[in-house]
Amino acid sequence: TGSRFFCEIRDLWPQTLIDMGTISKNHPLAVFFRIIEKFVYKRAEKIIVLLPNSYDYLKQCHIQESKLVYIPNGVNIEFFDKLLEDSSLKLPEDIENDLNVGFSCIYTGSIGLANCMDTVIKAAEIINENEYNIKFIIVGEGAEKARLMDYCRKENVDNVTFYPSVSKRIIPKILDLSDIALIASKNIELYKYGVSFNKLFDYLCARKPVVFACRTSNDIIKAADAGISIEPENPMLMAEAIIELYEMDEENRKAMGNRGRRYIEDNHDIIGLVSTLEKLF
Repeated sequence: TGSRFFCEIRDLWPQTLIDMGTISKNHPLAVFFRIIEKFVYKRAEKIIVLLPNSYDYLKQCHIQESKLVYIPNGVNIEFFDKLLEDSSLKLPEDIENDLNVGFSCIYTGSIGLANCMDTVIKAAEIINENEYNIKFIIVGEGAEKARLMDYCRKENVDNVTFYPSVSKRIIPKILDLSDIALIASKNIELYKYGVSFNKLFDYLCARKPVVFACRTSNDIIKAADAGISIEPENPMLMAEAIIELYEMDEENRKAMGNRGRRYIEDNHDIIGLVSTLEKLF
């Protein structure tokens, strides 16, 4: 009794399930979540949101905009750089060998429905058919991984290699050896409220140009001029964007990556975000 109550929204439930097509808006589970959602929001003194346009969603719960505090995800840049320089941290030999040969597109993270990796795999298939020396390295686990691996085997998409999840501590070294990074998403209404993908901030912190396939109100890649933004669920556009970066002068790619790093330093350094949270408390 008497405690202050702050709520942080990391994902919009049940809207995520509804927009992903998992349940209908009138499903009993959706109704149940809506009740919890409104109960929590109304009783919170402040609501911390990760998405810049969250109020467009929360106003349907009759929440005052003054309750909201926007604090997105970010990167501990100092720690990220220390991990990159730490000689005691070793990459798995097979991943390191793979990254050291040719032009590599990297994806690290979950391989689930929301990540829409079909777009990446089919883009890889298009590139493979056109005999570009471009390879795709996918590091992570998820419900869709086995199906995608099976597809690559059956269709001879041999420019894609899947690796198991690795320690977060070696992700900076993996990204450092890559040429470009990939983000794919479903083409759903949910992202009109914004996105805050942790992997995206890691990619930019590592100075990697990003092919960003997401329809969102806060296109960080476009804002930072740190890669190529395309519409989601369009493998041909992704293939074309990857080829464009592949054929780009290395200095231009490097400049693109540096712009992304500066954007992260200015907007998503975890030290600054924690300071904002402390002031709120």
